[in-house]
Formats: sequence, structure tokens, C-alpha cells
Amino acid sequence: MQHRLGQPVVPSARRARRRVSAVAAVLGIAGSTLVATGVEALETLRSSADRDGPRGPHVVLLDLNMPCMNGLEFLEQLRADPAVASTPVFVLTTSGRETDVAAAHRHHIAGYMVKPNTMSEMLDTLRAASLFWDVCHVPRTAA
Repeated sequence: MQHRLGQPVVPSARRARRRVSAVAAVLGIAGSTLVATGVEALETLRSSADRDGPRGPHVVLLDLNMPCMNGLEFLEQLRADPAVASTPVFVLTTSGRETDVAAAHRHHIAGYMVKPNTMSEMLDTLRAASLFWDVCHVPRTAA
């Protein structure tokens, strides 16, 4: 089954990106763009918005613990840029601290998930996010 999650931008640590990429392949989530930093993720999203308009990446899987710009800084800059502000974001990170969860939700994320310890659990977590995304309705144009 091909999930509608499609074209996620995944800023995360290298090992986590490999895990997410492997799980995305198993789930049939095609066209993932994997980036190393929040700065690179913003550049990718902005470039896609310039090139493709609102039909660029559908969702971001965001790690809060990134080099150069942490996930909360990324969310702040993302939401401040009208060209990409409406991009849906799922946080997938190691932190389950309530302060991080609350801070991320203040930036209007679609969901917050704590990275599981095993590939099997990662598969279950991303499958649940993908199934959730399959039933969501989002505008095809910027709000």
C-alpha cells in the first residue's frame, strides 16, 4: 500500500535518518528527502515551495536534537515564513520531556512521537503516523 504521507523531509541524526529511511521503504512511503540539519531542511522546503508551490513536501518528520539549529528553532523559522508556514510537522525525537512536547505543540505540530528503541517499534510508530496522515485532510494551497 502506498501511503499518502509522501515526500517527507526528515531532518535528523545520520543513524536515525537511515532507520527512518528503511522504515519508510517498508511502509511504501516514497520520495523521502533526508537532510542533516534544520538549516538544510528549511532550504529544501523553501526551494520546493519556490519550484512546486503548495504541492511540495507534504510533511516533515522532525528531530528536536539537530546540529546547527535545533528542532524548536526550526519550527520557529518554519512558521515565520509564509511560503512554508503551513507545512505539517510530526516530531520524532528522543525527548519525552513535557517541556519539549509543550514547546513543539506551541508551533502547531501535527503530532509528537518519542523515538522507539527497536526497528520493530519504529516501524509501528511510523506506520501509525502514516495511517493517521492518510485520513487527514489538508489544503493544497497555502492558508
